[in-house]
Order: sequence, then structure tokens, then C-alpha cells
Amino acid sequence: MQFEFCGNHTNAVKGVVAGTAQLAFVFNETWNGLNASTRAGLEVLAATMAGSAFHCFMVGPEWADKAGTVQAVLVGMQDDPAGKSILDELGFQGLEAVDASILEGIKGLIAE
Repeated sequence: MQFEFCGNHTNAVKGVVAGTAQLAFVFNETWNGLNASTRAGLEVLAATMAGSAFHCFMVGPEWADKAGTVQAVLVGMQDDPAGKSILDELGFQGLEAVDASILEGIKGLIAE
């Protein structure tokens, strides 16, 4: 299997419709925003309905001593005009720190 970044979720759908891609990953909001005729020509293989998504930001060993600072910047983006602009572009209200126990629980769900 080969994965290719195509720019955005709408382009991913276009690739499947055009036959240049066999599958695509899109947000539920993208799927729900498609017109009925486009959705009718596609098949949903799986969907998440958890109500929240986790995006993980990681630092390598050479930045381990900066992890707290990086976390503070990411969590504070909604309070900074430039950060707020990025969040708005992504459609996010903000980012929040997640306790390691929550991540362990998610890992357990994925392994099942």
C-alpha cells in the first residue's frame, strides 16, 4: 500500500472519485459536507464517533528538556493572535494537555 498526501480532505475525496486513489481518510465533517450524489458513489469502511480526536505532538530525545516549554506554547495558542489564527484555520478551538493515562487507554483501544 502506498500513501500520498494530497493537500486536504476534499482533494482526497476527489482522488477516490476520479479513480486515482483507492481509499481516503477524511474527517466526518468533510464527509457530511459532501453532496448526496458524491456520497452515494463512495463507501464508508469505518468511522469514529468518539466526539473528540487526539493529535499527538512529540519531541525527540534531544528536545526532552524543552518538552514543558513546547507544551505550554501549544496549549497557549488560543491566547496568542498568531496561534489563534492557526487554530481557526484548522477549525480547532484550542489544544489541551492530555494526561498519560488517557493516552494509555487509547492505545489499549487501538490494540484490541
